Amino acid sequence: MTHQQHPDASVRLGHAADATAMGAVHAAAWRAAYAQALPEQLLATIDDDSFEAGWHSLFDDPPTPRHRVLVACEGERVVGLSVVGPSDDGDSDETTALIDLLAVHPQARRRGHGSRLLNATADLARAAGWARMAHWVYSEDAQTRDFLVAAGFALDGAVRELAPDGHGSVLREVRLVTSLSAADVAAH
Repeated sequence: MTHQQHPDASVRLGHAADATAMGAVHAAAWRAAYAQALPEQLLATIDDDSFEAGWHSLFDDPPTPRHRVLVACEGERVVGLSVVGPSDDGDSDETTALIDLLAVHPQARRRGHGSRLLNATADLARAAGWARMAHWVYSEDAQTRDFLVAAGFALDGAVRELAPDGHGSVLREVRLVTSLSAADVAAH
């Protein structure tokens, strides 16, 4: 399948005025990613408004001063987002950035937005002085994992389990990492 290019596609820093659109993209991407993994009653609680509130909170009180948000746009419409900041993984050091989120709305995929977001995120992390970048991916999400591997990431053997609903659903995630030398993060 080939990428469909949008004539006015861009990536820029996100800001609080984007929170509503970011909430909609985040919720749609989350529902699509975990549709087969989580109970329907949990998926039904995922709404744009709750994700929007989370984005307002992130802009009002970022986890660290080094956290940055990027958005992918088609024209003025936000269709993807990325959050990068210092890794809080116990086995990482201050030279490792963590992509907290990399998401493209399911209806805007296969148009190059993910590649543009990933490359802009790598550029931003590199400019901030990080030498490596990591991202946790749902273990059953072969599409995202393959995308990252094609862009120069590799599984490092780390695994974690999350319980998003507190009632028995467990999501297993694997960590992928890459060096931030310009040659290591390839355009996809």
